[in-house]
Amino acid sequence: MVDGRKDLHIFDMWSVTSLRYRYEILQPIVRLIRCAVGPGFLFMDNNAPSHRAALVEAYLQSEGMKLMYWPIQFPKLKPMEHE
Repeated sequence: MVDGRKDLHIFDMWSVTSLRYRYEILQPIVRLIRCAVGPGFLFMDNNAPSHRAALVEAYLQSEGMKLMYWPIQFPKLKPMEHE
């Protein structure tokens, strides 16, 4: 990590499961960033199904990570329908 930035992690094979997300992203990357940032760290993801799995939620809770809540559908961000 240089200047507070981390290279993009690309999953090159298969889909991202909750196990892969936890062991390839959360533990080795996000956990270290949280330690570097300190108590003001707020984690944000995009509500993908693998991000909301019980395994991931339990891990985030056990690590004491604060998670930014994103509603599944936010009316003001919906595209306008053409009539």
